[in-house]
Amino acid sequence: MLKANIEAINESFNIDVLALPWPAYLKQTRAAYLPVYRVGWIEDYHHPHNWVQPFLSAAGAYGYALGLPEDLQTEFDLMIAEAKSIADPDEQHEAYKAIQRMANEYQTSLWGVQATNRRYVPLWLEGYFRNPVFPCAFAYGLSESDDSPDPRTLVEGSIGDPQTFDPAWMYDNVSSCMVWRLYDPLIHMKRDRYDEFVPQLADSWDISDDGLTYTFHIREGVKFHAGGDLDAHDAAYSIWRGLLQDRAAGPQWMFWDALFGYETVEDYAIDRANEALQ
Repeated sequence: MLKANIEAINESFNIDVLALPWPAYLKQTRAAYLPVYRVGWIEDYHHPHNWVQPFLSAAGAYGYALGLPEDLQTEFDLMIAEAKSIADPDEQHEAYKAIQRMANEYQTSLWGVQATNRRYVPLWLEGYFRNPVFPCAFAYGLSESDDSPDPRTLVEGSIGDPQTFDPAWMYDNVSSCMVWRLYDPLIHMKRDRYDEFVPQLADSWDISDDGLTYTFHIREGVKFHAGGDLDAHDAAYSIWRGLLQDRAAGPQWMFWDALFGYETVEDYAIDRANEALQ
């Protein structure tokens, strides 16, 4: 559709549509090699910040590859930082609306719509449910009835091969489909909800009155495949490891942002270095 309409404007315009393997596509888009590309987004958590940061922030998964003019990028980054710092929900709502209005005004992207989505499954598949912020079917609980041609085999289509199996590195749908089936988090979203959570590796958790301290109580009796017991240090190590191996357009911005107020390890390191020089 985009090709046909652009070429219709002027006979000198020519659009080549390239089909790339999924990992190659991700590498090309994040390196800003492709002049125009189509991308979708499934939110990590249900909040407007999880839309403006990936698409408009200089450190965002796609925003950093936009190549916006420096003054415009700076303005977006300041607006995003201000919006996330507002405590009043109504004021914050208006702040994020202002960011979206400016993105539309400057046409930073050709904005489409976020489809409600459909997913078709065979009649003999049992135990399936759709989670609005998870791209794939959860493996737990899936089975096939006796009507299945082969009840012992589950066939699932995919848009491509995983880019990585590293849970601290992956930030694409295909990889996350595999990673979430191989690793367990401390807690997880409740079935088909995005705003309710259930215990997983942590059997309970507490939040301090000021909302700044989260205490997770690790489930006893959980063992690694190699035989060792899971303890609190293992959970902490997983977070430390992710923070230290942070990468451009990766998922660790959510930890950096929440814990330290920075979007990348680079921003954090630069500020610490500048402080040391003063």
